[in-house]
Amino acid sequence: MLSKAILRGKEHGAPSASRKEGRTLRRISLFGSIMIALGILNHTGAYGADWKFLRTDLQGEFFYDMENITHPSKNTVGVWLKIVYSERFKKQEDLDRLSQSVGLWEIDCQDKKICLLSTSHYSEEGEISAPQIWLPPDWKSITSNTVLDALYKELCK
Repeated sequence: MLSKAILRGKEHGAPSASRKEGRTLRRISLFGSIMIALGILNHTGAYGADWKFLRTDLQGEFFYDMENITHPSKNTVGVWLKIVYSERFKKQEDLDRLSQSVGLWEIDCQDKKICLLSTSHYSEEGEISAPQIWLPPDWKSITSNTVLDALYKELCK
């Protein structure tokens, strides 16, 4: 039997339980989406990162985050890679306001392949782009004597 409080609530125009549940689920979904986005933004910045210098090339200086390396499977390594763009490269590519980019990469150590999962770009003024996420991952072979090859050699020892 229903309680009088529930009956009174319905009599006074209170939302039905299913409408309340729908709003609650939307709030949870929105909260979950916000938390995922904040997690990506947190990892794409310098917060809690231990950036280790990897290499310099025409594009700029490359660093990887030693603190947040993951191993999603036996032969796979997940790593954040940051590039601080050189002035020469920014002028050449007409990217005057761009300061750096940070991307989440996965490396298949057994097959020597790599894929980019997510990336964000930072302006000289400190503005950050919304993270770009690539799903499903597009695995590519790692070319010798490149920044990604240096990263492979560093993490897949």
